[in-house]
Amino acid sequence: MAENQPPLLLASFYQHASLDSFIRELSDANFLVEHISLAEADWADRILSLPEATLVLLVSELQAHHLTAIESIHGQRSVAIVVIACSHTLAVSDIVAAGVHAYLDEPVRPDKLPLIASLADARFKMWRSLSSELKLSQQKLSERKLIEKAKGVLMEQKKISEQQAYDQLRRTAMNQGQTMAVLASRIVSVVEIFD
Repeated sequence: MAENQPPLLLASFYQHASLDSFIRELSDANFLVEHISLAEADWADRILSLPEATLVLLVSELQAHHLTAIESIHGQRSVAIVVIACSHTLAVSDIVAAGVHAYLDEPVRPDKLPLIASLADARFKMWRSLSSELKLSQQKLSERKLIEKAKGVLMEQKKISEQQAYDQLRRTAMNQGQTMAVLASRIVSVVEIFD
């Protein structure tokens, strides 16, 4: 295990038989472990009030209201979530869609939990990075489409070539101290008002 593991929040709804062993194994693997016992009522709010950490959630049976709370947590904070449950009747796709990064059926050997938590944290970080890259790519594609529309407007209005429209957009954006995408958006917005 690496020397500095991420903080880990071990949250349980019941007194798990291996709880002390889980805490010991995680601590021995240099995780900063905080354990909280949760009541069914406001557990997501309680977790959100604590410092950001990988969350290992121990439940006897994973239910739909747990997934709703997990989605709520993800709506406010991006964290890796591992669920350990004795049973569930939910579709795997629903569990994944809620934001669970690792799901394990009981029994789980306490000595395996540090590896599971590390893998879930690594997968979460990779997912977060890919999500950021996807958002950036989508934004760039949207900007590119706006620029293409604005070029089309200039070509039609001014009867100029595509290259001339591009050059005029670039030059005007530079002169006004804005990006081509912002200028293109303004041009397209004005045209849409009059259509």
